[in-house]
Amino acid sequence: MNWELKTLDQLGELKRGKSRHRPRNDKKLLGGKYPLIQTAEIQASNLFINDFQKTYNEFGLAQSLLWSPGTLCISIVGANTAESAILNVEACFPDSVIGFNAYKDVSTNLFVKYLLDTIKDELKRISVGAARENLSMAKLLSKKSLIPEYQTQVKIANILSNYDILIETNLKRIKLLEEAAQHLYKEWFVNFRFPGSESTPIKKETGLPEGWESVILDDCIKIIKGKKPKVELDKPIPGSVPYLLIDVLERRANRYAENFKLRITEEEETLMVMDGSRSGIVLKSIGGAIGSTLAVLRITDERMGKQFCYQYFKLNENDIISKNTGAAIPHANKSYILNMEIVVPDEKIIKDFEHIVNKQSFLIQNLNNQIDKLKKARDLLLPRLMNRTLEV
Repeated sequence: MNWELKTLDQLGELKRGKSRHRPRNDKKLLGGKYPLIQTAEIQASNLFINDFQKTYNEFGLAQSLLWSPGTLCISIVGANTAESAILNVEACFPDSVIGFNAYKDVSTNLFVKYLLDTIKDELKRISVGAARENLSMAKLLSKKSLIPEYQTQVKIANILSNYDILIETNLKRIKLLEEAAQHLYKEWFVNFRFPGSESTPIKKETGLPEGWESVILDDCIKIIKGKKPKVELDKPIPGSVPYLLIDVLERRANRYAENFKLRITEEEETLMVMDGSRSGIVLKSIGGAIGSTLAVLRITDERMGKQFCYQYFKLNENDIISKNTGAAIPHANKSYILNMEIVVPDEKIIKDFEHIVNKQSFLIQNLNNQIDKLKKARDLLLPRLMNRTLEV
């Protein structure tokens, strides 16, 4: 089997995304029908990019470029440098992302995705700069890799993608379960169509069902920021705890830290990104110490449950993001959040809601455990296929 040293431009066409307008987050660009994929969405994806936070309007599209589904997106700036994923929709992306499309019968975007996963650590090393990581086009094209003939590339990509397709299927099932929980929250606590609602009187003074009340969040939660540990670990040691960052929560990566004056969170507690480009994003704890950009939204009102709290913040996520402060580095608006109102129902309704959603959460945990096993099997195969330890 013939393998040859080649650069990426010998396998396909590479081109940087476009975002000519400044400032990049100008609201005049946003709010249309064209998905805007940023480096965080690439980092959060498994194989395909299905989710996005922002969209361009016609004005935004005019200063950017629309890429076709199937394009391989490569992040080249900042903490997400060298992450890659494949577009599942027609979308735009900024110049912090490179788009790759393989030449016909020379390579495939799927194979190159797995190739990039193999050399990701090396690409990160050559990207280190004085201010932040930057993987220029020149640096990316300076890397040569052993590449097999086209048919062998297809076989390797098919073997690895079998695992990723199963992972993607489980991710879709998780999304459906999450949407069901969100729908239930809206039905019960926004539309007031909860069990027994037909026979529950509405109080004229508040417009709420009998036994329900509206309170500000400052009266029922406490925002507790995380801390950066002295040492981060790749593997657990005695006395260490899981260290939760955004990538750990979204991609279930493994990080640990020694438990010394860290902010420890319980499973299912609500977390929020407080600093950086993703400020306001709502996540769910898997148990462990949280990093300095995260905060736990800890319940202080005994009537509220963890699932109820999480669904409230998830429902209001976009509103919270729209109130972020800071021009250069966004921050979640703590004052605005604590002054938001939440409708707290009677204790029985919350217990019924928690019971139903806890079952859904258990199913999600099982699916995530399956995903972890599939990723582990795929990641064991990946280097062996790419370095020819395993022939195909």
